[in-house]
Amino acid sequence: KLRENGCQAKFIILTAYSDFKYAQSALRLGVSDYLLKPLKDGELELVVRRIQGQEEALESKAAKEQDIIIKAAAVADYRPSHQAEDKIKKSEGDMKIELERTDDILGWLGAHRREGQFLCGFSMETRDLLANSRAKLERKNIDMIVANNLKTEGAGFGTDTNVVTLITKEGQTELPKMTKQEVAHRLLDEIRNRLDFTL
Repeated sequence: KLRENGCQAKFIILTAYSDFKYAQSALRLGVSDYLLKPLKDGELELVVRRIQGQEEALESKAAKEQDIIIKAAAVADYRPSHQAEDKIKKSEGDMKIELERTDDILGWLGAHRREGQFLCGFSMETRDLLANSRAKLERKNIDMIVANNLKTEGAGFGTDTNVVTLITKEGQTELPKMTKQEVAHRLLDEIRNRLDFTL
């Protein structure tokens, strides 16, 4: 389906709105229709398919059909165990909310990947960036981790820049501080250089 403009790879980006730059960069490489749709005037129309629950993402047949999956943002790691039907009234004392683990989408993708599929995840750390990120790479059975440390100036959330390290089984590439758009271009270029087909 995604073979417009010479694109020879099926491509999916699971992303939060804050990581929209990755989807924009993919569009410039000829990938469209999945998260973005080009308009006649050259602007972009966001056509996000909202995932109501992680189970929907895990059961989706679309994942196995893709050559490249970039999972640029996580759904919540935990969720409330119980959902109240009515407003919870304020009372004296403290209140506790019991949480339960959500499904691990990236882990599921790594465990059920098909041959030749390229999986890329992200890692946000506040300490031991390289060690924790490399451990995640191995644990999730994926090809690349984009690691960033929230304690690094100009990295993380709430800023238009980021400082990331691209980690693979073969090694790592530390990128200087750059705009998130530039990071997206570098990431897609790195993936393209590692694959036999062209984006």
